[in-house]
Amino acid sequence: MTGADQNATGTELSGVTVVEVGPGLSGAFAARVLGDFGATVTKVEPVGGDELRDPGHPGGVNGSLFHYLNWNKASVVLDLSTADGQRRLRDRVATADVFICSLDPERVGAWNLTPDLVRSWNPRAVVVHVTNFGLDGPYRDLAAGELVLQAMGGVMAISGTTADVPLKRGLRQSLFYGGLNAAYAAIAGVYAARTSGEGVAIDLALRDCVAAELVMNQSLYAFLGVLQSRPPSVTDPFGGYPLECADGYVTVQASTAAPMSRLAELFDDAALTAPVFASKEGRTARAAQLRRLIAPRLAARPAREFFVDAARDGYVVGFVQGARDMLRCEQLTTRKALLSFPDVPAGDGQPLRFPSALGRLSGWPARRPVRRAPALGSADAAEPPAPRATAAEALPVPAGESLGALRVLDLSQVFAGPYLGGLLADLGMDVIKIESPWRLDQARTDYGGYFDNVPGEDPWNRTSTFQVINRGKRAISIDLKSERGKAIFRELVAGADIVLENFTPRVMPGLGLGYETLRQLNPRLIMLSNSGFGATGPWSGFKAQGTTLEATMGVCTYTGYAGGPPAKAGQSYPDFIATWTGLAALLAALVGRLRTGEGQWIDLGMYELGVAVMPEAVLGVQLTGEECRRVGNQELDAVASGVVRCAGAEQWLAFSAATPAQVAVVHSVVGGSGGDVVAAVGRWALERDAAAAAADLQAVGVAAGRVLDARALLLDPQLAHRGFYEIVDIPGLGARPVIGRPFRWEGGGTAVRVRGRAPRFAEHTADVLGHLDPEDVASGAVALAPVRPLPTAPIDYEPMLANGSVRAVGGDYRAVLDEAMHERSGTGLGTGLGTGLGDARLGGAR
Repeated sequence: MTGADQNATGTELSGVTVVEVGPGLSGAFAARVLGDFGATVTKVEPVGGDELRDPGHPGGVNGSLFHYLNWNKASVVLDLSTADGQRRLRDRVATADVFICSLDPERVGAWNLTPDLVRSWNPRAVVVHVTNFGLDGPYRDLAAGELVLQAMGGVMAISGTTADVPLKRGLRQSLFYGGLNAAYAAIAGVYAARTSGEGVAIDLALRDCVAAELVMNQSLYAFLGVLQSRPPSVTDPFGGYPLECADGYVTVQASTAAPMSRLAELFDDAALTAPVFASKEGRTARAAQLRRLIAPRLAARPAREFFVDAARDGYVVGFVQGARDMLRCEQLTTRKALLSFPDVPAGDGQPLRFPSALGRLSGWPARRPVRRAPALGSADAAEPPAPRATAAEALPVPAGESLGALRVLDLSQVFAGPYLGGLLADLGMDVIKIESPWRLDQARTDYGGYFDNVPGEDPWNRTSTFQVINRGKRAISIDLKSERGKAIFRELVAGADIVLENFTPRVMPGLGLGYETLRQLNPRLIMLSNSGFGATGPWSGFKAQGTTLEATMGVCTYTGYAGGPPAKAGQSYPDFIATWTGLAALLAALVGRLRTGEGQWIDLGMYELGVAVMPEAVLGVQLTGEECRRVGNQELDAVASGVVRCAGAEQWLAFSAATPAQVAVVHSVVGGSGGDVVAAVGRWALERDAAAAAADLQAVGVAAGRVLDARALLLDPQLAHRGFYEIVDIPGLGARPVIGRPFRWEGGGTAVRVRGRAPRFAEHTADVLGHLDPEDVASGAVALAPVRPLPTAPIDYEPMLANGSVRAVGGDYRAVLDEAMHERSGTGLGTGLGTGLGDARLGGAR
């Protein structure tokens, strides 16, 4: 939703028409996001209606989820198994800008909805297919639900504890962030189609969306050979993990900005400054001792009180909230992050409140009211619009408007903002990373590890995660605290299209570089400000990281072993939600600018995005009065599901039986009848190979798959087939695979790909500025190297190997990389070495 009034929607995509087909959450959510930005969306439903209309549908929260996924849409009923239904759909797609299809690959083929056929009806359309594993490849027809997607996507390999089974993230996160990925890809397709005259085909796989979340985990393996596992049972208390307090749980993050000396002040205990607690490894090894030190003080503090007081004092903290807490949260209330419809009641008779915040765009005066979900067949009688112009009749490309002509100034640091910028570079934009000479981006430090665990003479150019999230960019360093540095930045703004920044809201205005100031220099400028809590509201000044936001936004409440405490899953999850949501908002603003010629400011608060991807909890507590429980690996809409051990070290099988009939089928394979099906599968699988066990269950139509780690994902045949990993060449290191995107793209006048390695510090200063003024360098306004960087040392992985959170360091990883890159080149998609390194903007080293 956009604007100050969250009961109104934006007009960025005004004039864009969308046709949506298929069941499930992801495609419907993607289409609704486009509608939130002003697109006109028609939902094609089968005879009898979408399955989520049924109040008794498992996981549909008494029918409320249908309302959540389908506001601002019209409904058309078509039987696509018939020639007449297919013809009528063809007539609608022929006049549409976007077609989103979430049918399984078998029905896509049987109902004549393949990308080539659909594009033949409308060569300028953006055709998006959303499936579990992709439209083709060896896994094309595998069954999967939330649990199997998370297992085969790799996030479960690093979630849970070493003392228990791998753990899924709560609720149905992968389905919703799959929708966010589909939405941003579709909007990018609209922009590309409108500036090139050529339509786009997008083949998105939900499993790949999960794997795309592993940029730190995967780069640790690809650049160091560090194979991560799950955390130990007792972890560093100051690593963002939930800590019990008087009435709940809080989280605290130690960092260079919050060293142990600062945390000793927070807990009023000088013992915390002992050298043995200075490092993460030291705190993990002595976690029980450390928890004993802080437990009495936490036991005396209510969670919300602790969070607010500590955050006001500048600490990076969070607290574990549930849906009930967030419904009465003053920050969400002030930000109007929930909307309601008078005729859609909650359990108490009051209007049901829906999560609605997907960024605030300053936009243009026009706004449209949000309409509740449509009645079945509400648009059956409406005739589709007249056919659009063919590609040959398209308007000429506006000068300087193609994706490859756009320039981005990226001031962001660490994760969400930089990764967003890296994905913009994949789309072809010229992304210039602007860094401070005084404070290194945390991703240039030991965050993610150094190449082969060797810092070298320039460690800031040798970090692994930085390579993935900053790929394809150019880099300069200017001091924005100096007047000359600000002047240089303003000169760059005058010729830019986009500015990205993720400081706390007071920083840019405090520097005299707020949006209202910058738009005077460039009225076409689009600026995205990504902060923890947004630019307004009582929490707007609080610092945040993904590690603490995960608790505050509620995800930890619904993640954890059954009967156990709240838990984290994966790495820096809120950053990914912000990346994908920010891309959707930013690209929508670009599409709108094609029509209006005006830029706008996007205020993206990461905290409020959490409720958008867990609507089941927010809606359920209002309708039933009960919070969703932590249920471990039980899938929300399955009869039985779980993770069991197989033969071999750290080999695990995930399976999910959606119906009682499928439970009976599982028993027919594994033996036994009735009783605990997870236990029965566990006994059967214990002496079996995990891949073979998964294949046996898939053969009878039951969703099943191995829990894959970073090594297995690199060798995964489906990811190789889809070209998910792309190859970059690092001078002095050689070729390395990096995560690409969870979709394949064809058309739009551009190739979407990783365009090269990440930049070295200040590598492109002369190229970007046009010249290098010695006076600017002498004054410090422009820097060619970091100023007084902190000392570095190799990371000691022995404690992590000892506690099981790391399974291997080095080993055969180079042979695995060689095999993975050979498989990548064998797909016929190329290695990227001959194309991703040739962009002249990136310099000869690319």
